[in-house]
Amino acid sequence: MMRLMRGLASVTALGALAGAAGCGKLLGLDGFTDQPAQQGAGGGGDAECAAPADCPGGEHGAATCAQGACGFQCEDGFDDCDDEVGCETATSADKQNCGGCGVTCSAYCEQGSCNDPVDVAVGRVHACAILKDGSVWCWGQEVDDDETSSDYWTTRLEPARVPLPGPAVGIAAGDFSDEAREWHTCALLADGTVHCWGMNMSGQLGLGSGNMMRKTPNKVGIENIDRIGAGGATTCAIDKSDRLFCWGRGFEGQLAVEGMPKSSVPVEISIRDEPVAHVAVGLRHVCAVTTDGSLYCWGDNRSAQLGDTVSGFEHFPNWVHGVHNVKMVSCGRAHTCALTTLGTYCWGANGSGQLGVNSTQLVDAPVALELKNVGSVYTGYWHSGALVDGSVFMWGDNAAGQYGNGLPISESVPTDTGMSGMRKLALGEEFSCGLTETGVLQCWGYGGTGELGNGTTDSSSVPVPVRWPERAQAP
Repeated sequence: MMRLMRGLASVTALGALAGAAGCGKLLGLDGFTDQPAQQGAGGGGDAECAAPADCPGGEHGAATCAQGACGFQCEDGFDDCDDEVGCETATSADKQNCGGCGVTCSAYCEQGSCNDPVDVAVGRVHACAILKDGSVWCWGQEVDDDETSSDYWTTRLEPARVPLPGPAVGIAAGDFSDEAREWHTCALLADGTVHCWGMNMSGQLGLGSGNMMRKTPNKVGIENIDRIGAGGATTCAIDKSDRLFCWGRGFEGQLAVEGMPKSSVPVEISIRDEPVAHVAVGLRHVCAVTTDGSLYCWGDNRSAQLGDTVSGFEHFPNWVHGVHNVKMVSCGRAHTCALTTLGTYCWGANGSGQLGVNSTQLVDAPVALELKNVGSVYTGYWHSGALVDGSVFMWGDNAAGQYGNGLPISESVPTDTGMSGMRKLALGEEFSCGLTETGVLQCWGYGGTGELGNGTTDSSSVPVPVRWPERAQAP
């Protein structure tokens, strides 16, 4: 359909301007002469017309005549977004005018619709996002494409599209590693399959044989998956029957099988035969929420991240005392936070104040935070965050500006950063990313290896938008 753009008033103004010699060519009016405008000819005088031929045309549109008055209609995919005659704006591809004047996209405008971020996940020093069309884009440290390189790693300063066989609906990133860079990422596709890439020393890619890294995604031998999680060198997934599977590193008990240091194939983990609703993976521990709201954790407990006073490795899921009706759980480097219907609780390592309980002492059991109306909670390496009605609160390490409030001052209690309108957070080692309600993806903190995705290695203590390549890259 063509849209009516101009009526009597606008054409009257044009008729007056067109009376000067040369104005017809200056305005780019098709069929307009440089002669003084005449009554009923192209909108001159009272802009009366008997037929469209009596009215001025323009770029990507056509003149109209309705009830004796001149008008103008734009072609599909074009609009008039300035004061010039004609429909010069290609709203099918213009990021500033996508599908209509003033409709702004943060990433891409494709066929008149914004293709902006809908999800984000981060590892220790890399980040990935899913756009509306299901494409996956990553930046920061990644496996080097150079086969002759003596280092496995390279730095990507802005998002690059990951070649996947279909649209993704979920993304998870690992590499919470102290001893070795065990970077890996997994994407959950709409067809229920999981595809992983990156390092594979512990079998975290789930490919069934060998431990070679993969530069491009490979399909994991598991089907009908509904949710995924990753951390350290371990990956976990929940299928559509609410069964839990994990693979990769299991030395500290992450696979819930004693004597299994690693597995390159998914291992089913039973939690008292209860269906599982949510899973989170830290550096070397795993926590899962069953459908009745109970929380179970297992793996490394040397920093009390399992919420238990017994230090060491736990190879079987243990119920976490003190939290009930759990809605979500997040596992950091060596601490854990959970959101329940009654409040937000954290426990484990606390040297940087990442538990938000106004101390830096280790806590071996869940402690409630002085924070109300929390919608979601997140953990990073040494810092944590929460969303309260879209407002961002942070606590723990802030030496690199990972709070995003412009003040590199660390706090041991939840601190309002001043950011609002946020839909999701993702926290790494010394950086953070946030996805706004309007689809704008921003990152802040340390950027020395491209973590911020803004095309530089600069760090920033305030949010900077991720810089998307000028054109969408083919997978």
